[in-house]
Amino acid sequence: MGRCMIVDEFEPTEIERLIKLTLPDTTREQLNRKGFADYMWLTVWGKYEQAERKQTSELLSKMEATEYQLGDQIRDCPYPNELGNLMLIVEGGVKPTSSGVRSFNGGRHRDYKITYDRYEAWLIAQERAGIMVWKTFNQEATAKTLIHFAKSALRPEEEHTALRRYLKLRQIGANKLDPQVQTLMGIADAEIGPELAKELILTWGSVWNVVRQTPEDLAQYTGNSAMGLVRAKRLLEAIGRHDI
Repeated sequence: MGRCMIVDEFEPTEIERLIKLTLPDTTREQLNRKGFADYMWLTVWGKYEQAERKQTSELLSKMEATEYQLGDQIRDCPYPNELGNLMLIVEGGVKPTSSGVRSFNGGRHRDYKITYDRYEAWLIAQERAGIMVWKTFNQEATAKTLIHFAKSALRPEEEHTALRRYLKLRQIGANKLDPQVQTLMGIADAEIGPELAKELILTWGSVWNVVRQTPEDLAQYTGNSAMGLVRAKRLLEAIGRHDI
């Protein structure tokens, strides 16, 4: 499995087509049948990262089953020593209603008797368990997200500032890193250092909560590390925010 991107056999062909425009060596394999997630790519350190894609409608109807599935992918992977991080991509929209929530996927919507707070709390629980949660609006956004992380993971080692930041944290005695801090530091081109990353996560609780702020909100952040408007915009642009 030494290719740039591997897609599970049952994933949408449109996502595969969009990925191939940037990563032409992308191929399909029976990933799920082998215990892997829907997408897999190789990192510069020789380990694989995975992403499980769930539409909001599927997630809301099978939250408990999804949690077991993610746990199995972490614990029972056939190649545990070769794999790195696991990401959950939540595709579509969710908004609260008077009786629960409504999901939106590809022009279709469906109502569920689950509170919005419970839905968001479930996502936060996955992040606390070490699973990175990333929300996308549609298949095109999912493809762009996968391309971004795969390309970042394959950058030459000398270009990975995240590794140098990790070593810096080791030097100051932080041997056990918060996965949220690691994720924030690892966003390519964001240039977020260890101290700022720790303070941002302390303030907003998760990477997702940080990157959905406005540049102005981030710029007004007044911790021990400076976060100006230019750096705030750089962070949001690095994760694909185009509404700033």
